[in-house]
This record gives sequence, structure tokens and C-alpha cells, in this order.
Amino acid sequence: MISITRPKWVGTVFIVIGIGLLVVGLWFGAEAALFAVNGATTTGTVVSKRIDPNYFSSTSRTSTQDPTGYLVTVDFTPEGGSRLRTELLADHAVWDGLVVGQQVAVSYVRMFPQALNTLGDQSGGSSAGPLLVGLLALVVGFGFASSGAWLLLSTRRMAALMRRLSAVGVSTTGTVVDNDAREMRIGSRLQRRLRYRYADSTGAEHSGMSDWMPRAQALDWKRDTTGVVRYDPDRPEVSAWFGDNKPADPRRELSLR
Repeated sequence: MISITRPKWVGTVFIVIGIGLLVVGLWFGAEAALFAVNGATTTGTVVSKRIDPNYFSSTSRTSTQDPTGYLVTVDFTPEGGSRLRTELLADHAVWDGLVVGQQVAVSYVRMFPQALNTLGDQSGGSSAGPLLVGLLALVVGFGFASSGAWLLLSTRRMAALMRRLSAVGVSTTGTVVDNDAREMRIGSRLQRRLRYRYADSTGAEHSGMSDWMPRAQALDWKRDTTGVVRYDPDRPEVSAWFGDNKPADPRRELSLR
């Protein structure tokens, strides 16, 4: 019997990546939206400057990114509030141009002035960058999550079909039409699907597609070679490729639940 080689972890990984990107997208999008809807700008004073050579850890930066953080401590007074002190991350060029005592623009969210604030010329209140990043992360995350869900659902459907056909399916002879109907890579392994044809008990012709199998296994099934196909007695057009004459054992072949 042909084994199903579409592991359920593939779909799970896609879903986890998708959810992570959705969270990132929501965070950036919400922050940008708050700055756009509830943002304000005031004048602050540079109190101090410092450099943190390890601000960006190796886990949160690319191998070519400068790990140094250029930080500026600024005092500012939000609208209708008391004076606040905050430490802000600045671009290197901006940081170099600042001096202690200098007046700078500070953008902040009126609802959360202490938590959400930035230099006026940095990304945040005066830039669409975070919003675009958020939207991009949402779109990509939704794509990953949707693909993962589809993979999991299709794997479960295939498992249920194989269990049913193993139990009540009608066995017949199938003929390979194409051993390279589709190809994709799962992890580091190339997978292929066979296209086959068969006839039911009434003589009606049908065609079907096998599940994914290792490429080497698919190549063993040459065009016009025959193997076992099982079809649903209630719906003869629904079938699965079993390949050889070994009895079906879903517990051994299907590690999908």
C-alpha cells in the first residue's frame, strides 16, 4: 500500500508562522493607528545621550545589522499632563546631530504618552512605515495561516478517505497515466503525485490522483504500469491509489491524527 507522506507538522508550522506574523501585524498596525488617530507632537529637551553596544541582540537582528543602540533621554510635557522623561532610540545620524539641552520634536499618543512616544523625525507619529509593515505582516500572516489550515484539513480528509476505503472500498486495477503529475518539496524531500485511471464494476472509466509520495517511489511507477486502486462503492468516482496488493493498515501508514 502507498504511504501518505504529507506530515501534519507542515500545516502546523505554517499556522504558527502565520499567527506570529498576524500578531506582529496587529501590533505595528495598532501602534501606527494610535499615532494617526490619537497622536500629538510637542517640544522636548535632550537630557542625555548614551550608546548601548548590545542593544540589538543576535536573536533580533540580521547578521549584517549594527547591534549598537543610539539612545537619547528626553524630557517632554504632554498636552494637559505633567512632565515626563523617556529614553528613545534614534538613528545614528540623528543621534550624532543632537546635543544635550537641544530642543527636539517628540511625537506621542495622548492616551499613553509615557508608553508610546518617539522622536518626531523617527518612525512613529510622522511616518507611514509602521502601518505599511503592519499591513504587510497581516497579509503574509493570513496567507501562511490559511495555507497551514488548508494543509491540516486536507491531510485529515485524506486520512479519513484512506480509512474508509481500507474498510469498505472496492478494489480494482488502476493504470498509471503520469508519474509526474505534480511535484513539490516538503522539508528537504521532493514529493510527487501519480495520475491514474480505473474502471468501476459497471465498466465506467474514472481518473484519480494519488497522494504525495517520495519522488523515487513515484518514478518506480512507470506509465501504463498497474497497481491497486480502491474506490467508494457509493461514489465510484472517489478513489485512492494503494499501489500494491498489501492489505491496508491505516495505523501503520497514516500517522496523521
